[in-house]
Amino acid sequence: MYVYDTIAIIRKGNRYVSYLEEADSFVSALTAFFTSVPEMVGSVCTIYCRKPISGDLQLMGEYDGLSVYMAKGENHSHILTLTNGSSYAWNGKRFVRDVIDFAQYLDA
Repeated sequence: MYVYDTIAIIRKGNRYVSYLEEADSFVSALTAFFTSVPEMVGSVCTIYCRKPISGDLQLMGEYDGLSVYMAKGENHSHILTLTNGSSYAWNGKRFVRDVIDFAQYLDA
């Protein structure tokens, strides 16, 4: 188990929300974060984690709760894109792996 000190900088309103969670993975910690702070679901934010020793912030990913992408006849929304290239979608209860490559939509 790891302790994730997560900070989400919300673009609208220029504010941030922080959350501390012990979990097996970053996505599990972020699921607990979004469950406890439901207004995060409809926001657009940049997500960081604080490093335990130095206190520096490390960019973990971007979350877009407003845009909808169409791919192969399916709508995809509430997308979490991590810095390692993985994409997840919020299904109302948790983040699930999304296999569509959203980089092509974000770069357009």
